[in-house]
Amino acid sequence: MALHITSPVAVEALRQYFELLWQRARPFGVAAPRSNGDRDRQRHEVAELLNQGFKDEAIARRLDLRPRTVRRRISEIMAELGAETRFAAGTEAQRRGWFEAESG
Repeated sequence: MALHITSPVAVEALRQYFELLWQRARPFGVAAPRSNGDRDRQRHEVAELLNQGFKDEAIARRLDLRPRTVRRRISEIMAELGAETRFAAGTEAQRRGWFEAESG
């Protein structure tokens, strides 16, 4: 079944709706991050600062954590997101909407 829409207003509304859904999309078979307490909260905070370009030591200071803990959280984040670099991890977390839920 197909629908041919020619109204510029309707087409723009559908385009914007598609873009909104696309931003919130997740790869098939990948679950949203589950919340299980302080560890997940820390990982989200670390991921957010990582996405902003902070270095390990700066993240540790801001979150009152040890640098080793920060490095461990970054490794967990990278493994969960399938990212090979810190930048890719921050970008993928952003794409999956990890930061939108906390700010909105």
